[in-house]
Amino acid sequence: MESSVFILPRKKSEELGIPILSSDNLRKARNVEEVSNEDIFKELGNRAEEKIEEEKSFIWDSVNVNPKFRRQYIEQFRRNGAKIICLLMVTPKEICKKRNEERDRVVPDDAIEGMDNILDCPALFISRLDKSN
Repeated sequence: MESSVFILPRKKSEELGIPILSSDNLRKARNVEEVSNEDIFKELGNRAEEKIEEEKSFIWDSVNVNPKFRRQYIEQFRRNGAKIICLLMVTPKEICKKRNEERDRVVPDDAIEGMDNILDCPALFISRLDKSN
């Protein structure tokens, strides 16, 4: 059996019974507001590696607007034997802001604007994902 990495919305993961590796969940579990993104994603990456070594599938729940970071994790997971399956949900900025207001840990408006400005998901990225037989 091989490990599969899914990039799916939270509700879908619950339907499939696949564990979620989420930066938001990790921040909540640590109960610390001032943790650097670098530390969070390093730990998240380590947890992903453990799942891959155990040949267990998981969902990588992250915004991943930057193609450099997406590529970094996808290549890391592939090198370690994971199959990548992706579902990208591009939500309009106005809806993101509305949902953000309802979160326990609100993301600053300028951060949402910044992510919206760098969001990049070219067709080439989508076409290079692993396809099931």
